[in-house]
Amino acid sequence: MTAKNQEVDPLISGFLFDYIRLSVDKDDFDLFKNTINHTSLMNVHNPRFIQDEIHTLLYKEIHPPLFLHDSSVYEKIQTEISCFEFLLKYWTCKDFSSVSVIANAYRLYEMNLEKYIFSITKSEELIQEIAKMYGTDRDGVLKMVETTINSINVVDESDYFCITKQFDLLYISLNLHFTFYRIGAFIIFAGKQKRVNSARYLKELWDHTHPDDASGINLNETPALFDPLWLTYLHFYGGKNVESWTRATFSLHLGFDDYHGPEKYLYQYYLLMITRCVERAGSTLSLSSVEELDHLKAKEPYKFKEFFEFANIFIRESAILLSHCDNLIQDSHQWDLLFNDHARESFEKTREWIKSNVEYCEKISIELKKRMVPDNEKIGYFSQKVLEEYLNTSIVDKLAEVRKFNEVTDSDLQFIPIDTHNENLVKGWFFKEDDSLVDYIFTEFGRAISREERFHVLNTIKNASSIEIQTLKEIHTSAIMGKITDIVSQMKNDGLNPSVIFLPLELTTQLVKEYLGNFDTLKISDDTSLIIVNSNNRWEFKEIVILDKSAGAWIYKPINNTDERISVEIAPNEKDELSMKILVKTTINYSIVKPEAVKILKFDLSVVPQV
Repeated sequence: MTAKNQEVDPLISGFLFDYIRLSVDKDDFDLFKNTINHTSLMNVHNPRFIQDEIHTLLYKEIHPPLFLHDSSVYEKIQTEISCFEFLLKYWTCKDFSSVSVIANAYRLYEMNLEKYIFSITKSEELIQEIAKMYGTDRDGVLKMVETTINSINVVDESDYFCITKQFDLLYISLNLHFTFYRIGAFIIFAGKQKRVNSARYLKELWDHTHPDDASGINLNETPALFDPLWLTYLHFYGGKNVESWTRATFSLHLGFDDYHGPEKYLYQYYLLMITRCVERAGSTLSLSSVEELDHLKAKEPYKFKEFFEFANIFIRESAILLSHCDNLIQDSHQWDLLFNDHARESFEKTREWIKSNVEYCEKISIELKKRMVPDNEKIGYFSQKVLEEYLNTSIVDKLAEVRKFNEVTDSDLQFIPIDTHNENLVKGWFFKEDDSLVDYIFTEFGRAISREERFHVLNTIKNASSIEIQTLKEIHTSAIMGKITDIVSQMKNDGLNPSVIFLPLELTTQLVKEYLGNFDTLKISDDTSLIIVNSNNRWEFKEIVILDKSAGAWIYKPINNTDERISVEIAPNEKDELSMKILVKTTINYSIVKPEAVKILKFDLSVVPQV
């Protein structure tokens, strides 16, 4: 398939869409019918038919028994054909532009195949081995080689069978059917906004070549393919591998008149077509069975990943699909023409089809997750998020003199862990295919450690008998602020450099109201500001603590011979195949080494300071 085709075809499709839309806009049913008739006579088969044709042609190239002399080569070719089949069946529906990529891959495949076949003629030993295997002579083997090459050439060069031509036709067919899929959605829109008889137009689109009174078999077909897998891939990805394509109205040029968007109508048209599939008892989505999953994981991992993605998108979409299906049920009388006067019953079957497939997708998703291995890059990414948030929020270097553990001087000290953990993280988050926005969950682990550091420092200070405690007898905010200022000034006169203040949140709030500070810093003078550590619902305290970091020594045990203070361990949960566990930890010793560098103020009454 040429790049020129990819450039020209969307222009033709756009013109065709606008032309047919005009006939619907004007409610010119005869013009619409005439357009469907001409399209049906174009002899462009539906995408599924062409995909099957290409698949059949590929298998024709490996049918000669010549390859059976080497089972490993035969298996390799079978694997490659299976991969081509998968790409044709799934990826071309997911992303139309992939047709050209697959076509190029086929050419490389063909070149390697011919190269392998010709290599046989260069080995007399191999020729004799094949001759013996098939009861022939040297000339017989060479004739087999010639027959095989001719078989490939027939498949690749014949005007009728040419694979290259089939790839071109597939791309045209995909875009043609997608254009009429959008037309179908526009017809529903026109019925809502312009009082057009949508059911009449859709019946013509679906059944023009097979009217109710047809007396023979007609091989021509309208550009409406009732294949549930094809329809669902089209609904999910829009032929562009873009999940949110139904919402991207203007960027994909899908808008319907003025500011009307197509999403509602695209959902309804998908469900109408699925309902026709369900009515015809051809509604399977062709997902793998649970029994096949181990084989897929070992031999065809690309299918394994694709089914995982598909199952999870179907689960996510199910609530919206059910909602739109309920709307169709409510207005079912409008669609009786399409379903032999029993549209309501048909839509109710579609609703059950959605629920049944959701249940199966949930089942298959769980089984897939059990077998999937978390991606190391994802684990590393989330671990880095924890570390980054810890470094952004930790103020331990402002609370204490921080240094690394020294075996000579610190071996007798008692160290404690500060940690946070969770054994029920969703395993799916760690798969490369998953795009869940869960960074915030992992950043919270980093913040949790930095909070615990502050808690530990304050608790150690409160429990230290060597630190002087002063009592506040006046609880007016102006008096409290004056006392804090006096203490900070005295500490600076004593050669200290206070940098942090622990404040009850009620007091901070009052100071902010009176414009004496903000929630992050408390300005004492032009050259002195203190970092505020507030109390909260999970960590209440009533004292005011003013701190110079020289008051305490914070000694940490480094991680794996580095200078890192915290470790992040993410691993599978051995007790639950669908979960991962995380442990974030730092091991420290904190002690007061200079009591005079800390000042504690306590209130006489445990009340919120007032003016």
